[in-house]
Amino acid sequence: MRSLIQALRPRQWVKNLLVFAVPLAAARIFEPQVLLDTLIAFAVFCAASSSVYLVNDLLDRESDRLHPTKRFRAIASGRLSPGAAWTTAALLACASIAVPFAIHRPGFASIIIAYLALQLLYVFWAKHHEIVDVLSIAAGFCLRGVAGAAATGIAVTEWFMLVIAAGSLFVVAGKRFSELLSAKRNPDAHTRSTLLLYSESFLRFVWTLAGSALVLGYALWAFQIKSMNPTFTVLSAVPFLAIVLYYAADIDAGRAEGPEEVVFRDRRVQVAGLLRLVLFVLATAVPADPAGVFSLQ
Repeated sequence: MRSLIQALRPRQWVKNLLVFAVPLAAARIFEPQVLLDTLIAFAVFCAASSSVYLVNDLLDRESDRLHPTKRFRAIASGRLSPGAAWTTAALLACASIAVPFAIHRPGFASIIIAYLALQLLYVFWAKHHEIVDVLSIAAGFCLRGVAGAAATGIAVTEWFMLVIAAGSLFVVAGKRFSELLSAKRNPDAHTRSTLLLYSESFLRFVWTLAGSALVLGYALWAFQIKSMNPTFTVLSAVPFLAIVLYYAADIDAGRAEGPEEVVFRDRRVQVAGLLRLVLFVLATAVPADPAGVFSLQ
């Protein structure tokens, strides 16, 4: 059981917190029904993503045995049998599709189906091809964000959609950049063949471009949002920029191979994220002043 839980990669479930992004941005997360639907969406995505992790580890178990750290994975090390892994993956995938239909959210169900199809395309084909692999993973992050809207029935603004898309590409390109730096530091370690198709300059260009679009998109969303106090939404762009810059520093140093590890390890990102959350709470709690310094009227 311990090996099975390890193979589900619960530490990576932090990525699924993206389903909270839209309800939080709409300042509706504390509505009981919205909160319940969002929690269900989070659980469903945890099941769906874990099913994909199992399939990926099953297909990569031979190459993982040659990797200095991946060889300790439950399937690669032999602690979890392929049969048990395949069965669990199938059950989790079926459950993740069934639950949205059970709660009468067909739009959410279609997103889960699209996510599973995209991830299967990734593990069987896309991860072996440059650019396509980055775009596939980034699309998976985008679907997580959109899923939060579909599960709760909350519309996504165009600028916030840009934040989700650009943020996804920023994180994924940064992950590949860090992996490439790690591979160059340890040339004897087995690494994914796709990395050899990238250059540092190209990946740096991608995550720099995505990071710029991310900050711009957030700033435009902060100025245009109508449902909250604009003073605090605009001020929240400062800690948000700090999060992006600190994360970029981790990418540049080759410490962003696992996005979830950055969140758990980098205290600077955590502090900036907490400050942004405080400003966001104030934006929803303090009535807007029509004559405020950031008023758009």
